[in-house]
Amino acid sequence: ISTKAGRQPDGTRCFQNSYLEKQLDKSLKNIKTDRINLFMLNKPKFQEIEKENLLYFFEKLKKKGKIQFSGIIIGDETNFSKIIERNEIDSFSVLFNLNNINQLSLINKIKEKKGLIIRSPLNSGLLSGKINFNTQFQKHDERSQYFTKEILKKKMIRIKSIQKKLKIKNSELLKFSMDFILSNQFISTVLIGCSSIHQLRQILLYHSDTTYLSKRIYNKALNYSKKISKKYK
Repeated sequence: ISTKAGRQPDGTRCFQNSYLEKQLDKSLKNIKTDRINLFMLNKPKFQEIEKENLLYFFEKLKKKGKIQFSGIIIGDETNFSKIIERNEIDSFSVLFNLNNINQLSLINKIKEKKGLIIRSPLNSGLLSGKINFNTQFQKHDERSQYFTKEILKKKMIRIKSIQKKLKIKNSELLKFSMDFILSNQFISTVLIGCSSIHQLRQILLYHSDTTYLSKRIYNKALNYSKKISKKYK
């Protein structure tokens, strides 16, 4: 069982110890358990980790028996290399997918030291093969807030360029994107956000037919993603 805290309902971040523990206690009550296996902080900056003494806070929660393992979801990666080896942190969650390989250098540092959780493997659904240049997200869909028309256009240009280079059909994109992630044997967990039973069935269907990419195809995909990311920032 895993949960996270640090992002408030209005979208702002708060990492005060009292607030975080209050949110953790709320989760324990809601789930009807006395311990969370993995408790993660949702994108604190390195300065906030130091200011709020969050590593010591993790240790206190472990001693109280409220959490078994601790982790940090990385947003801004600045200075995070300084705490990768700290014993207080058991795992890190990093954004990594076929369309976003910017944190690869950080991943390479983490993979030898800690558990590594990959988030947004399908780039918020853009790598599902179901999204195109004209897609409009409904108001209740959080993606409508950060995928403006211009941002969506840039991301889709990159994706379509990758598909053309690697000869990936829309119907094959989800599977290739997941195979790309899982070809890295050092990854502990991949978090996939399903918002419907249909999507869950798609993922289960994919799982039954998992094939890892050859080293040649993986490197080709990785290198072209790097190239296209620089071209369309």
